Amino acid sequence: MSKNRGPLLFAPAPANRSVSSAAPFRKQILAWHGQGITAKAIHWALVRKVRFTGSVHTIYRLLDRIVDLPVAARQSLRSCRPYQ
Repeated sequence: MSKNRGPLLFAPAPANRSVSSAAPFRKQILAWHGQGITAKAIHWALVRKVRFTGSVHTIYRLLDRIVDLPVAARQSLRSCRPYQ
């Protein structure tokens, strides 16, 4: 037999999503993007300089939230499949 425990209570949704691995490098990423450097090149620079372990998609997502990426960049991000 099941006991009546009253109405179900749900925890409120978290106020903030998890912090991006690119967040600590946000200023540098924006500076490089402002100079016309691509997200792929930014990713590789971070990998070489600070042993960044996030994916290139992390850079795309950060830029997409902050600046208007060209349609081509958004389409290539959506069609890109990792490890191919």
